[in-house]
Amino acid sequence: MIPKLEELKKLDVIDQLTWDESVNANNIHVEVHGDTVQLKGKVPDYIAKLGAERDAMRIPGVNHVENYLEIEIVPKIVRPSDSEITQNVRQLLDISGRINSANIKVETHDGVVTLTGRSVSYEEKIIAGEIAGNANGITGVTNKLNVKLPGSSRGADHEIMIP
Repeated sequence: MIPKLEELKKLDVIDQLTWDESVNANNIHVEVHGDTVQLKGKVPDYIAKLGAERDAMRIPGVNHVENYLEIEIVPKIVRPSDSEITQNVRQLLDISGRINSANIKVETHDGVVTLTGRSVSYEEKIIAGEIAGNANGITGVTNKLNVKLPGSSRGADHEIMIP
């Protein structure tokens, strides 16, 4: 009996998750429905959650990932307060040589970091979100940075086209 295409995709996703050192696949349940992968279960941090989603998207034939993974902070580790997380993210942004953080505001509520303000490129916006995602104790990142090109009188978000 030939396995269904969905079963093959599921096995491919599980293999990809297993090989990714940033993701602990032990507590991740994978379901495949057509070209959509559903990820359910628990991961130790936000980076693992994003990594699992990226891994699933790497599989040929997967066009959409529904990421229902929950972040389960290890009980032995005390999660930093929202103000500590905000301060840590602010420091990470400020010391990064990859972006100019002067126009980025950081707020944290229940472990979710929100970035507002402006960046000078879409790439800088993405990098700022990744930097924030590496902070200890976060449960999510909401990146609301507007892209404003230098010398432009208005934002350039409307000009950015992602294939």
